[in-house]
Amino acid sequence: MLLFYHLHAFYRNFSSRGALEIAHSPSISITNCTFINCESRGSGQRQFSGNAGGLAIGYSPLASELDLRSPRITITDSLFANNKAMADAKYRYNVLKVLRDRVYNQRGGGIAFYFGANNYSSEIEIGNCMIMGNAAEDSGGGIYVFLGGTDSNHTVRIINSEIVSNKAQDGGGLEITHSNPLSQTKPNNIKVINTSFVRNEGSFGGGYKNIQLDPQTNLNNLLIKNCTFYKNTAVVGAAVYLQSVETVDIAPLLKRITLDGW
Repeated sequence: MLLFYHLHAFYRNFSSRGALEIAHSPSISITNCTFINCESRGSGQRQFSGNAGGLAIGYSPLASELDLRSPRITITDSLFANNKAMADAKYRYNVLKVLRDRVYNQRGGGIAFYFGANNYSSEIEIGNCMIMGNAAEDSGGGIYVFLGGTDSNHTVRIINSEIVSNKAQDGGGLEITHSNPLSQTKPNNIKVINTSFVRNEGSFGGGYKNIQLDPQTNLNNLLIKNCTFYKNTAVVGAAVYLQSVETVDIAPLLKRITLDGW
């Protein structure tokens, strides 16, 4: 188990992937830590470079071979402020290049999670955290989560947290991306509870973007409960942008939501 506890401060660190990068750990606990003014920069040439200004946590297909199939990750009572995931001066955001090269860089200004291993059952919980003033050139200004892998199921809980004044092209405050449901046989479960999204900015999903929902087949379930979305801005979906594989009724996904100034 990796444990970071009480006033571990990461301040003004620069790298290609996160001030703190953790890979293939079976258990991670981060409590009372601060990540401030850290920055990652990367080009389009190296996969996943320039991701996670503050914290990067990843599980590649190698994790399946290491039999690390059920990681538990908790991040509590921590601050992620003014971190950036950016491209270097020679590589600026270009959607055609990203789609062609599939490099998936510049994501997760504050925190980035990547699950690419197969046959996985992971749990992520972010609780009582402040995610403020972070930026990503591509997706997930505050937090970016990629839930991939064939025959994998993941649980993500974001509880009692504040996601404030973050910026990205997509998912200014938070973006959660699922792998293609056509390759999925087990559900991913997302719960966002008692969390505020305030003054985040993005082109698609100012506060929160979630793609590849498929409630009709019980894959990629989402519950947003007792949350506040206030003065977030975007071209599409200022507060929330939900992308589904088919037309669905989103009412059951949303419970007691406050939308103000959007």
